Formats: sequence, structure tokens, C-alpha cells
Amino acid sequence: MRLEIDQILNIVFPKKYQEKYYETALKFMQSLLAKQIMRGADLGDFLRSNNFSKATFYNIILPRLKRVGMITTEREAFTEQASERKFYRKIVRPSTQFSLFFSHLAKEYESIVETSKARAGAQKQ
Repeated sequence: MRLEIDQILNIVFPKKYQEKYYETALKFMQSLLAKQIMRGADLGDFLRSNNFSKATFYNIILPRLKRVGMITTEREAFTEQASERKFYRKIVRPSTQFSLFFSHLAKEYESIVETSKARAGAQKQ
């Protein structure tokens, strides 16, 4: 049985409890998967066109997607000619670390269950 992106995001942002975050993350991931890369201007256009909160997106949505391994972020340095100050543009790409994260989680849970079974068996004897 194949899961779709909306079902996977429901694990990261449970729709029942975090509906706005879920909706924002779903639209963002659908857009990112279609484009494969989004730069600062693309992110700004996405937020404006969907009327999403910039603070919520940058402080909650992106960090959680990054933490669970669904996206990777990079920074691209550039210098503005007039002030010669260095600025950074964010680059976001889809990542496959999510699958590794949950594979590791599943193995650890399996280990916990096996350890508890072994302990329960040892206590009966």
C-alpha cells in the first residue's frame, strides 16, 4: 500500500490538532516536490500567493520538516552592490532523510519490544 504526501504529513502535523500547519506544509511540499528546489524568491512568492504567515512558515513549518528529514536547507551568500554587506538566500530541496529517520525509529522500537520480552521471560523463571 502506497502512502501519499498528505498521509505522511498527517504524521508530522496531525490534521486533527494542527490543521493550519498541516495545510501549509501540504501545499508547500506539493509545490517543492513539483519544482525540486525553491530559493528565497520562490519561498516569498509561495507565501504571498497562498496568504500564509511568514513567521509560522519560517519558525514552525520549515524547522519541523527539516528536523524529520523531509527537506534540506542551504544558504547561498550574496553581496548587495550598494552596501557591500553580505546577505544569505535560503535554498530548500526535498530530502530522503525522512525514510532513514523512520527506518531507524522502527528498528529502535523493535529493539525495545524484544528487550521487554526478554526481560519478561527472565522474570517468569
